[in-house]
Amino acid sequence: MQTNLLTVTIVIAVIALTSCVSQDKNAEDIGFQLAAPKTKSKTDSWIFEPQKYPGSSSGHAIGKKSSWQTQVTKLPMAVEKLSDAAVVELTDELATYYAGPHYKRQVGTRPYLVRAVFWNYTGDFDLYWNDEALYVHHSSLGGIYGETKLPIVVNLKQPPKAVYVYMSSAL
Repeated sequence: MQTNLLTVTIVIAVIALTSCVSQDKNAEDIGFQLAAPKTKSKTDSWIFEPQKYPGSSSGHAIGKKSSWQTQVTKLPMAVEKLSDAAVVELTDELATYYAGPHYKRQVGTRPYLVRAVFWNYTGDFDLYWNDEALYVHHSSLGGIYGETKLPIVVNLKQPPKAVYVYMSSAL
C-alpha cells in the first residue's frame, strides 16, 4: 500500500513539473524549490558571453583539480557575495567554506569565487584562461530550463580582468 502511494505521489509530481514546462512556468510557481537560486530577470543574469569563444584549442584549460562547485548549503552566501562582482578573491579558509573539505590550493595560485551558471543538472563546467580573462562554460544535454546560478571556487595565478560566463546545450 505504501509503495502504491509513493508511486502515485511521484507521478503527480512529474505531471505537475511537466505542465510547468509546457506552460512556460517555473517549478517554483507550483511550490517546488530547487537548491540553486534561479535568475529572476535578464538584468539579474550572470551570463556574459564572449565575442570569441576560446575552446580547447586556444587558451589554457583549467583542470578539474583546480575548480570546485559551491556546496549546496553555501549557495545563498556565495551568490550574495557575487551580487556586485563576477569574481572575488578568497582566503584559504573561505575557499574551504564554499567548496568543502576537498578544496586544495596549488602552489603559486590564489582562490577566487567566480560566477557560473547552468541550464539543467546534466553536463559539466569547462574553464579556460586566455588573454587575462577567465571563460566559464557549462555544457549539458537536454532541455533549457532557465539560468541557475552556481558559483565555483577556482585557483588562479592572477585575478582575471574579465570573466565570461556562458552555456550550451544539445537536445
